[in-house]
Amino acid sequence: MNSQTLNSSRLQNSPSGLGPSRLGRLSERAAQPLANVPAARDEKSDWLKRLGADEEIAAHLMAVLGRQVAGLDLPFECVLHGDCFVTLTRGRNGQIVYHDRSLASRKREFQTIPELASALHMTEPRRLRPLQLALWSVRLLHEAGLIGLPVVHVRAIPPASRNCVHRAREGFELLVRCRWFLDPGEPVAFSRSFVEAWCDIPMEESRLAIYSLIAAGVIEKVAEVNSNFKNPTSLYLPGESEQAG
Repeated sequence: MNSQTLNSSRLQNSPSGLGPSRLGRLSERAAQPLANVPAARDEKSDWLKRLGADEEIAAHLMAVLGRQVAGLDLPFECVLHGDCFVTLTRGRNGQIVYHDRSLASRKREFQTIPELASALHMTEPRRLRPLQLALWSVRLLHEAGLIGLPVVHVRAIPPASRNCVHRAREGFELLVRCRWFLDPGEPVAFSRSFVEAWCDIPMEESRLAIYSLIAAGVIEKVAEVNSNFKNPTSLYLPGESEQAG
């Protein structure tokens, strides 16, 4: 069975539609684009960039990350360190970025807000590749209650499974929902380094968590792509439902 057939199978076996969204206290101007998500992938990329340049949405997302921000270029306590002050400012490309001078020596002085959300799950802030940035952007918008995500069926695991396996299963479902918001039916990379940050799993437990999900039929490898490492990156889809056999 090829990847295209597998993608179609998962979509047919999964409930369709998007979950609910809550636009909160955003103004009508800021809420309007969030209520009108474009269908095409390239239009979604432009849509995410427009959201990333909106000061009101940026302040809303920072509140979700634990800081109240009064406006651009006004200092507030750093969410990463807590012992310094930072600002939100507008970058050269128009995107609103988190400005932390204490990270200048590590070349992470400026980060997008989705990169900041990712950094909160890692020991060291890092630049995200385009697809990773899009996924973290969608995740943060969803966790802020601003967008709904597609409903995806992912197999359950035994309640007695280790905590890292439960976290990996929950993280995989969230990842697929974010990916299918962008590209319905596409498989996802679920590598150890990605799982560590996305699922809050220590690196030493991530291999066990991934292998446990494969063994339980929760995730199914469907393809490989070249990577910057020695081995190719595996791509996964949710395993067939138990009812489907």
